[in-house]
Amino acid sequence: MKTRKFTQALLFTGVIAIMTSCSFLNGTGSVTTDGDAVCSNYINSPKSILPVKLIDSMVTRYENNQLRHINQRMGFLNKGDAKSITFDLETLKKFIYHLENAAAKNPSYPTTSEKLGIRIYYAAYPERQDWSLTEYEGALNGFIGDPLSEDYENRHALIMVPTIEKAGVQMDFDPFVTSTYPNGIQGSSETFQSIFAFMINAPGQGSSQSNSGSGTNSQNHGQLYPPFSGTGVSF
Repeated sequence: MKTRKFTQALLFTGVIAIMTSCSFLNGTGSVTTDGDAVCSNYINSPKSILPVKLIDSMVTRYENNQLRHINQRMGFLNKGDAKSITFDLETLKKFIYHLENAAAKNPSYPTTSEKLGIRIYYAAYPERQDWSLTEYEGALNGFIGDPLSEDYENRHALIMVPTIEKAGVQMDFDPFVTSTYPNGIQGSSETFQSIFAFMINAPGQGSSQSNSGSGTNSQNHGQLYPPFSGTGVSF
């Protein structure tokens, strides 16, 4: 009888542990390389909602002003510069995960997710003839040979760089390089060839891995429209 009660108590404890785990209670969760659970629970946070008419108005304003002038200035009259970029959700989640995990495990400069951010730089792809330059470290090699991705030449792009807040200022930093925590990348004593950052890569190509500041973390499955199809685009 005692054995049965002990077994029942053990099973009950196991059920409670499962019900209060990340995946059941918080709705999401992952495990770090050290086996620590990383949980996020935003069930009580307000949802981000924008009026459709506002989105349409802003996108149209961009097309009629900035995009029109870019096309005229850059000679994009026939094909047009990119007006949108699509990232798959898993790619974004992986980038955020590595940012939070690396920052949380830095023993010299402990920080919280509230102090972290992502700065989005507007950018443009180099001319195709320069994609194989040594200083680009092969980051654009995945574009070569694909007719659509080769058409990214001179078009708009986005580059996302992690930030950390210091004295109310969001500074670009590399969560894998300790010297960038106090004063950011610009304030670091190190000279960088590559940093942990996010850029779109050619569809179907693998992504390279970050290596403590010596390898760019280029992600795949990003698509520019145009040249990719506008099917599914609402604005």
